[in-house]
Amino acid sequence: STTDANVEKSIQDRLHAGEEVLIGLCFQGLSDPFTLVQEQFLTAELSAIGFTTMTTESLSDVALQIQQIENFVEMGAVLIIAYPPDAESVKDTVIKAIDSGTMVTFVGLTTSDAGYEISGGSSVEWTELGENIGKMANAWVDLTYPDATDGEIHSALFKFSYFIQAGTMMDKLEQTLLENSKISVTYTEDNLITVDEGFNGAENAMTYDSNIRVLVSFQEGVAIGLSNYIISQSDLDPSQFGVFAQGTVDTSCEIVDASAANESVYRGVMLYGNSEENPAASSLRVAKALLLEGASAPYWEILQQYSYTSFDYTIE
Repeated sequence: STTDANVEKSIQDRLHAGEEVLIGLCFQGLSDPFTLVQEQFLTAELSAIGFTTMTTESLSDVALQIQQIENFVEMGAVLIIAYPPDAESVKDTVIKAIDSGTMVTFVGLTTSDAGYEISGGSSVEWTELGENIGKMANAWVDLTYPDATDGEIHSALFKFSYFIQAGTMMDKLEQTLLENSKISVTYTEDNLITVDEGFNGAENAMTYDSNIRVLVSFQEGVAIGLSNYIISQSDLDPSQFGVFAQGTVDTSCEIVDASAANESVYRGVMLYGNSEENPAASSLRVAKALLLEGASAPYWEILQQYSYTSFDYTIE
């Protein structure tokens, strides 16, 4: 266990002496706002403490991410903060890294179901997140379309399967949407990430089914693009449309606020952690606890979830 005061003292001494103390950031991708703000935050905050950071992205190539983790170990990194697609595919590499003296924390998933422990990390209950996004969308439908009949409110679901937990989340989200008898899912599309992809996805969905009124995505950048498309169409009444996703205060909330006046149709977002902070703040706390505060591994933060909407709704 990498837990005692010797670890704390040695790293503190190295920082005080001005030595390079490396932390590796292993992302799957950095093309969407949600992960980009995390990389920028971690780089800035860890650098301010005195750590040297290096960022890699694997473009969802597991073999490449494994190689990147191994490279950080060879470079003598004291910690690797990783965003793997699942706990199983990187298991052997991560165990070797920890055995060699490099701590490894995960963002977005735990390892207990895979039968091993790592140094810790930050995660959210993914099934609960999917359910909460679905409940938020259902509440808006009930408020906006109180007299709708079974299956009358058509919805588009923009799924995400770059990591296993996101797939589990989307399955629960769809199940929750369909618990509202007014809703039917008539269009799905997979693995959109950017605002532009969201814009094009909305066009695809509305071309396929012009009766779609609810659009739900995993990525907040996609949600912004979905909203932008609906607003751009002069023949559509924005008051009839609702977009929902998970995301961050900085990227989503101002656009959600604008939907109160139908200047956007992004009606609600699920936040997690402290709703006022960067989504990587918990990963930073975990890193500081393990490296500088003598915390025992495994050290985890499981994040609380919050709804932020432009209508009268709070997640239970």
